Amino acid sequence: MPLRTTAVSQLPVAEVLDDVAAALRRHRRAVLVAPPGSGKTTLVPPFLLTSGLCPSGEIVVLQPRRVAARTVARRIAAGLGEAVGGRVGYQVRFDKKTSDRTRIRVVTEGILTAWLQRDPELTGVAAVVLDELHERSLHADLALALVKEVQEALRDDLLLVVMSATLDAEPVAAYLDGCPVVSSDGRLHPVAISHLERAPEGRLEDTVVAGVLAVIDGSPGGDILTFLPGVREIEAARRALVERAGERGWDVAVLHGRLDPAAQDAALDPGPRPRVILATNIAETSLTISGVAAVVDSGLAKVMRFEPSLASGRLTTERISRASAEQRAGRAGRLGPGRALRLWTVHDERTMAAFDDPEIRRVDLTGMALELRAWGVTDAAAFPYFEAPEPERLAAAEATLATLGAIDALGGLSALGRRIRRVPASPRVAAFLVAAADAGALHAASRWAAALELRGAGEGDLAARARTLDRERHRGADRLASQLARAVSRGGRDSGDTSDEALAGLLLAGYADRVARRRTPGSDRVQLVGGRGARIIGDPGHHELIVALDVDGGRRGEQAASLVRTWVAIDEAHLRAHRDWVEEDRVRWDEARSRAVAERVARFGDLVLARDPVPLTDRVTAQELLLEHASRDPAGAVGTPSDKDEVLLARLVTFARAYPERELPETREAWIASALPILCSGRAGFEDLRRASLRGALMDALAWDDRRRLDAALPERLEVPSGSRIAVSYQLDGAPVLAVKVQELFGLDETPRVADGRIPCVVHLLNPAGRPLQVTSDLASFWTRTWPEVRAEMRSRYPKHRWPEDPTTAVASRRTTKGPRR
Repeated sequence: MPLRTTAVSQLPVAEVLDDVAAALRRHRRAVLVAPPGSGKTTLVPPFLLTSGLCPSGEIVVLQPRRVAARTVARRIAAGLGEAVGGRVGYQVRFDKKTSDRTRIRVVTEGILTAWLQRDPELTGVAAVVLDELHERSLHADLALALVKEVQEALRDDLLLVVMSATLDAEPVAAYLDGCPVVSSDGRLHPVAISHLERAPEGRLEDTVVAGVLAVIDGSPGGDILTFLPGVREIEAARRALVERAGERGWDVAVLHGRLDPAAQDAALDPGPRPRVILATNIAETSLTISGVAAVVDSGLAKVMRFEPSLASGRLTTERISRASAEQRAGRAGRLGPGRALRLWTVHDERTMAAFDDPEIRRVDLTGMALELRAWGVTDAAAFPYFEAPEPERLAAAEATLATLGAIDALGGLSALGRRIRRVPASPRVAAFLVAAADAGALHAASRWAAALELRGAGEGDLAARARTLDRERHRGADRLASQLARAVSRGGRDSGDTSDEALAGLLLAGYADRVARRRTPGSDRVQLVGGRGARIIGDPGHHELIVALDVDGGRRGEQAASLVRTWVAIDEAHLRAHRDWVEEDRVRWDEARSRAVAERVARFGDLVLARDPVPLTDRVTAQELLLEHASRDPAGAVGTPSDKDEVLLARLVTFARAYPERELPETREAWIASALPILCSGRAGFEDLRRASLRGALMDALAWDDRRRLDAALPERLEVPSGSRIAVSYQLDGAPVLAVKVQELFGLDETPRVADGRIPCVVHLLNPAGRPLQVTSDLASFWTRTWPEVRAEMRSRYPKHRWPEDPTTAVASRRTTKGPRR
């Protein structure tokens, strides 16, 4: 049946279908931008079928969500006057309705990725339609890049259409080598938008209920679709609304991803009375919910933010973008004029982001990295993405793949990696299931896997969660467990150990980097492999070791306390059997004792589980550790040097100052640091270090030529005219000091110098009692200018001693009393 004869042909996009056809005939690619409710999803796939653009082969339509894929297939089929499963079918994870006659196949993102991996040429496919690309899901971005490669390398006849309601089209068109952009500005029905006058206060459910009741009382003329961020908020609003809406003759329905397909489909069909449908953003795109005439929008959504440095994510409630708000409002204009009440102010709207962050910027990239390896990409950083991920995020994903054993020595997928990729679950869960299949515990493990994959299945102990789901005969968990088990193995019963303890051990295949130890017995605080601290929900009882399966990174990045939402207790015996278990003797630095100590350490990865002291035999490592820690504060490490040590240090500092060309240490601390390697040799702690000879180490640290020069140029004693050898007091700052009785310098008219005459001494002239008489650095000047005055004073004080008029011609003597006159 030709599409143009159906009622849907009146949708606004019908006016630009010929432009889409022209673009595809010229370029094989096109970007279509049209507002919500304009008919792009409903019209374009059948148009490709009936226009002659795709005379043979399938038209594959990519939808971001399973519920949308099923409803889109039904709508397209209805437009062709058919039922789903004929020319129009759908295929989502674990659910498929197609036949040999199917020409339009609506699929979810994972299905298209798997199809491309299985058959890169997309044999039998005439066109690929990427719908709702504005959501920028990880799989959609990947599909865009892969289909582009297929077109360019293998299938120049393949058609590609990218569609969106709110996408910034030019970057996509540029990525697709400048393909045409077709725009449809029309909306089938107008939507009147209103805002709150004041910012809402109090609980979210109260604000939502007030908004819904205001719309009900305004007689919307149809159902009201209400957007909330998550299931918990939906339930709170439902409890608060159901009675008050019932009094007005309204029913309350819910729509979210945790519902089974039948319950989701039921929410899409009209009921006997008008309804308030409380939904997450699952209802934001591609869904036409029959009878909706109004939208009440909380302006919030649940967003996963993955933190690569922690290898964990956090689910946060965030404000939506203006583009998302436009999408939501468009739900009210599908079947007639509608209205949208936005539960925020006009001012707040101006501060909202224009578009939502793409998933490639905020989610775990391990699954994408796995797909790229399967595609043959060994350098994921060099892959031609539409928008490249941050290197840190990509590196974290690659590290996880390596931890799982999914990468071989050549950088491609290992045999284990290929098995993991075939399981329709997260790579960690898939690794667990593969290990369980090998251990003969697949079906029991699939119950745990279902509990892990099902959002909202509870928190705390995974084993207890799985038992609860079994006891409640949870249909979603039962179905998912069976489907996961079939994806790994086609038959057979469990023949291995299926106890909780054994399954916990098998979880190490996917979560070895999530092992944690309680900080103290009975504490809710744990330390994970990698050093991260966290708090656990629930009580593992006497167990001290857990595997942290769902770790929330916290609200403030690396400074936050992480929260382990889901965990399972594990016995040490399973850790001992794993490749990451290590027992080793090692030497470490004990800060409390300020020394290197030896111990026998048992650890899992870098998580230390036990340490016992052993005799220190590795003296080399001990002295290396001592040197490392002593180097942080050399002067403090060696303690208080002796007087002789200080004398040498001052002499060495003077030496460096006098001979800069030798490039020697210039400070006391630098000289001590230079001696540390010798001081630390054969020693283990600061106490040992302080008993060592600093003076000996300083001299040993000197090169032979420097040592010889030091002794010659900066002697410890200088000979004066009296024949005495007077000790030189070298200073850390300033010139050397020579303290000598004045009578021993008679006959000397130049100031004593050291360092080959480079440095004059400061002479402390002493009286006969050995007390300071005068300080000078210019002896000749002292004799001529100051000596007469000094002589006059000293003669009266020490009349028995020699005080010649001309000391430069007098005979120096150790004796200071009068002798024969000359």
